[in-house]
Amino acid sequence: MRVNIGTVRAFPGVRTDKAQALKVVEEAAEVFSAWEQLSSIEDEGVKDMLVGEIADCVTACANLAAALGVYDLARAVKEAEVRNIERGRYNDAD
Repeated sequence: MRVNIGTVRAFPGVRTDKAQALKVVEEAAEVFSAWEQLSSIEDEGVKDMLVGEIADCVTACANLAAALGVYDLARAVKEAEVRNIERGRYNDAD
């Protein structure tokens, strides 16, 4: 199974400061908070809110990468996938 996130547009003026790094944590906390409200996958309103928070978290991560001057995470994502395959986190390596 693969999840397509497309190209993520970073904000202008991102910096490698504490606030930029903390934004990732803040958005991740909002993902968890939305998840806590999810009583079932059929709850479309909460599911949509959760998916929106996931997208905000991905954007915050992209902003931090851009602040570091990294605009292509494909290699790093592939390396993470290889590590996760080695750790047995996938049923297959498709």
